[in-house]
Amino acid sequence: MEKEKSSNKGLIIAIVIILLLAIAGGIFYLVKITSPKYIFTAKINSFLVEPDFKSNKEIEKFNTTLTLSGNIETTNSEYTQIANIVNDGKIKFNIQADFEAKKALVGANVDYKNQELLQANAFFQAGDQNAYFYVKDLFDKYFKVDMSETTDEFDIDDIFDVDSSNYENINKKISDKIIKDTIFENLKDEYFSKETVDGMTKNTMKFTVAELRNIYINVITSLKDNEKYLNCFKNPKKLKESYEKTLKTVQEFDNTYDTYSIEISIFTKGFSTKAKKVETRIIISENEELKFAINEIDEMNYDFSLDIKSEEKGMPITAEALKGTIKIEDKDDETKAISVVVENIPDVGKVSLKLEVSISQDIDLENVNVLNSVDINNLSQSDMLKLYTNLTKMKVYPLIAPYLGF
Repeated sequence: MEKEKSSNKGLIIAIVIILLLAIAGGIFYLVKITSPKYIFTAKINSFLVEPDFKSNKEIEKFNTTLTLSGNIETTNSEYTQIANIVNDGKIKFNIQADFEAKKALVGANVDYKNQELLQANAFFQAGDQNAYFYVKDLFDKYFKVDMSETTDEFDIDDIFDVDSSNYENINKKISDKIIKDTIFENLKDEYFSKETVDGMTKNTMKFTVAELRNIYINVITSLKDNEKYLNCFKNPKKLKESYEKTLKTVQEFDNTYDTYSIEISIFTKGFSTKAKKVETRIIISENEELKFAINEIDEMNYDFSLDIKSEEKGMPITAEALKGTIKIEDKDDETKAISVVVENIPDVGKVSLKLEVSISQDIDLENVNVLNSVDINNLSQSDMLKLYTNLTKMKVYPLIAPYLGF
């Protein structure tokens, strides 16, 4: 009997120990996942890691349409004319790309009072450093512009350098973990802080622009030199070259703003890591800063504020905070609508903007003929006269004439 009691006692102690270890482990895990460093690492990782819903090689063609409309409510006579134009106008951008044929067409339509005011296209194709522009009713041919002469940084071939074989991920589970671990290792504990504000946990990450650049450089360098990571992709060499090019660009950035501080705060509730509010501060000096905060009402509705603190002639001035709302709507499977309302723009009033975004895949690119295009630098006198004559006949001319200077 005494032996049985001793055995039961040992079993109870073992169970208690296991339970205590489980509780301690659970608490440790909850503390870990709700730590500022973990929360920020997870958020950054979610932006950098591509969702595994469809590989890039399947997306060879896409057609995206963005439609922007607005409304201005103002009592300021200086803005009445602009308000009338904005309230009756609509701008639509259409982006078509065929990555197999390596061609892209960007179109812009401006409507005013339900009539087409302006229609223009820009066409690009790989192997050709010319960009081609067309304006309906202005000229009957495309204008050709040599982009290599306008800037040394622009290379049209880069637009189409997204061959899926270069970046196709063949071991996503490993690559995702390496990215997450690399980011975590490069975020110093001193960047993070935590406090309770209005019943929520404020998780803050703060660093200078110089530190942010160094974090980015260190992460990219680490990935570039990590053979295990590179071998998760079909073409490791091409991916490495891409990272090397990115590093060169970042390292050449102007360091004028290196002393500026960036402070990002994610507000969470309880043990949840879901962001209920996000606040970003850009601190220029003691008397100069910009603060933007966005607060979740529900998954489709948010409110925001923008505060600007500036310094003028040695006197600190705090601008009236801009406040507004953001609403997201699912129009259909391919279309989302985002409505932004700013309630109190100084000297203007209430401004509303609505952006509809529609994305389709596997849509053939519209046919474009640029064989008879005209070099914009070699327009003849008759071409110039024709351009001016056609411009004065366009519906958009009365609206832009006051700003042309002729």
